[in-house]
Amino acid sequence: MAQIGFVGLGRMGGNMVARIERDSEHEVVAFDPSADARGRAKVTVGALTGLAVSFLVLPSRAVSQIRVNAGQLLELLAAAFAELLAGLTRGLDNDALHRIQDGIGTAMTSLHATGLEAERERSVHLSSGPDTGPLLRTIQRLRHDVVMIGRACVVPLPSDIQLRLARPLADVSAAIVAYMSSVAVSLRAGSGAVDMAPVDAALEAYSDEVAAVRRDGLIRGLPVDAAERFYALGFSLAQMRQNLSDLNRCHGDWCGGDSVEVAAAAKN
Repeated sequence: MAQIGFVGLGRMGGNMVARIERDSEHEVVAFDPSADARGRAKVTVGALTGLAVSFLVLPSRAVSQIRVNAGQLLELLAAAFAELLAGLTRGLDNDALHRIQDGIGTAMTSLHATGLEAERERSVHLSSGPDTGPLLRTIQRLRHDVVMIGRACVVPLPSDIQLRLARPLADVSAAIVAYMSSVAVSLRAGSGAVDMAPVDAALEAYSDEVAAVRRDGLIRGLPVDAAERFYALGFSLAQMRQNLSDLNRCHGDWCGGDSVEVAAAAKN
């Protein structure tokens, strides 16, 4: 006689358990978080024993897979961000951008599916780990930031503004790409410090140069649509900074320690 384990005693699971007990001599060990479902299935083995066996029958994997999927998605978002900002001075490589965007869509779908699986595991105590919601929502907002930046980058900046902003924008791109890439590596490893200070320094230098460009009157002569894209870029970068700060907190939750930014704030 074999012992068969079941996790989930809804309509399908409950019927399967009933047929096995009726038509065979096998012992059924089952678990469901609902006491009503357990009662309907008339499982003779207690819920705690069923829960213990369920770890052997259905090993938890979703939480560890989220680390992999989130890291991949952050790297794709970083690549798209770099391509978009480069387009402000040299024009967009639409083929490369479309390939990246397709990968982002696929990776986002996979991440959300894994997140749902992880939350189901957490709800029946099949796994432990951080709440997946904040990380998934933060990555979704970062994706939205990249979309908004893309709308601001459809046309290169006028040549005189390019001369002023090319270096600050390149520094912003390098800092944010490096930060998101380091978070991706750290998530996959489950440990490792990350530092947002270079991101803040690059964005501050960009804001200072934008203010200087405005003081010099270079924006006043722009067509309305070009001026709107110029200001939209600044707003989107500021919004992205807030969401990167949220990512920093998620990193601390998922990697077992404080980020450099959070640790420094606590020290002060």
